[in-house]
Amino acid sequence: MLLVVLVAFTLLLPRDETLSSAEREGMPHMRTTLAGSGSSREDVTASTGGMLWQRVAPYLRDLPERSRTGVLPVAEIAADLVESALRGLGGPETWNTATVTRVRSAVRCWALNRQPLDAVLAIVGHLTEHAVDLAVAGAGAVNVATALQDVTDAGNELVRELLAGCHQAAHDQEAVPERAERLAMALLSGRPVEPGAADELAPAYAVMACHIRGEGPARMKTALSRWTARGQLSVLRADGGYVLVPAASEVEAAAAAQRLHRQLPEPAWIGLAWRGQAELGRAREEVVDVLALATAVHAPGVYDLNDVLVDYAVLRQPATSAALARLVAPVVGNSVLYETLQAFIDADGNRSRAAARLVIHRSTLDYRLQRIEQVTGCRPTSARALGMLSAGLTAHAVGNGVALSLPALSA
Repeated sequence: MLLVVLVAFTLLLPRDETLSSAEREGMPHMRTTLAGSGSSREDVTASTGGMLWQRVAPYLRDLPERSRTGVLPVAEIAADLVESALRGLGGPETWNTATVTRVRSAVRCWALNRQPLDAVLAIVGHLTEHAVDLAVAGAGAVNVATALQDVTDAGNELVRELLAGCHQAAHDQEAVPERAERLAMALLSGRPVEPGAADELAPAYAVMACHIRGEGPARMKTALSRWTARGQLSVLRADGGYVLVPAASEVEAAAAAQRLHRQLPEPAWIGLAWRGQAELGRAREEVVDVLALATAVHAPGVYDLNDVLVDYAVLRQPATSAALARLVAPVVGNSVLYETLQAFIDADGNRSRAAARLVIHRSTLDYRLQRIEQVTGCRPTSARALGMLSAGLTAHAVGNGVALSLPALSA
């Protein structure tokens, strides 16, 4: 039944029933030319295999180059099996584990490259149909009935194994994200990766911790489905996650982070670090802290350690961070003073710019700065004191900020 469907399928495809004399003269080299390398079978036009190839060569020649290159390994296996059946060398014993693995592996590679199965089925259909014609004409095996049965069985078995290979490819593609997530979790937590995976990994990665602020389920996964990089590994949740992208330098890492940020829905923040494979666990700790600082006090964007270096040093000392947060508590509790101090910090201590940003007179700004000094004991017009107040606002913001939606990396 499968063979009948397959032959009917091939009748719907464009066919070249006859070859020109030039094509027939060139047929001994057709297989070599199509493959691009290797040698043709000896006396190919005189053999049953040569006649089979002669039938499918025009169809192969008409395929796009990428499709032709991909389908050739499958076509070669199919031709060998159909030819063996035609010559009486087929039968159930032909379909051993090695043969099944060979067929499935070939079509699996084809399917994983997102090539349609139609071209492969058409080749098998052409080969099988022509083998039936040859068997009826007395070519190949002496026993015509046996040859017909073997060819039919070979065609049916080929279709079954080709479909099984495609099914396995589809299953493998579904499993890729799960495996990529397992590898990312192992690398980011400093655990050994699964056996055989080490050779697939890059020497160094751009390590990114991402956070999206807003509503909507699975926004991070949806955004990442539109952006992929070769060798990318990720662990994602609804509004955040980790992304690892192979990068040969800090410049490459920064470029990858900027590309990713452009794909994320706004507002979005990315904490970035570039490290070798053995240091990815420490890199994860760094990017989490960078991301916490960035989301607390900075506009959406991509940030690395250099962008938040002073604040990062404070954050890594919990006792110091808590003391600084207490220092600015009176200011944070007063919306006017908080807004004034934030504007003064953003203006790098420039009174004129801060007053313009707040749309107030400079004398009003000076009064507010005096009030800040009274409640904190720190004079904002002093560069050193302004740095302490800035660190205090950061410590308070981080301690009271929105929790980052980052995945747990426990085993």
